[in-house]
Amino acid sequence: FIKENFSNAPSRDLGTDCLNMLVQLVLGQARECLLEKTVMGLQDGNDLDLCLELSQEAAHVSTAYDEVLRATVDTTVKDCMPYSWLCLVQVKREHYRAMADYYVALGLSNQQAEL
Repeated sequence: FIKENFSNAPSRDLGTDCLNMLVQLVLGQARECLLEKTVMGLQDGNDLDLCLELSQEAAHVSTAYDEVLRATVDTTVKDCMPYSWLCLVQVKREHYRAMADYYVALGLSNQQAEL
């Protein structure tokens, strides 16, 4: 609504670049919630298919946070975004990238143990 109805934003945080970054941030947080819900409901972590699915979802979350960083660094948004937010987004991007690698390794190690 705000993005479509404010052609001249009254402040920098309502500018197009900032709103695009905030949309990407909210989408990343939503994907993060879905991943965490799936991980919490995990009964048996030994299934290769489930581990690969979790890995893929974690990679998507990492990519979503990478999009937030790209939307921040490439524009004037970095001037109005707190530095701590930028650091947190970087940490989350790397955390979910590592989580993706972890679930691939877990699935493959469990698969190898069964052979």
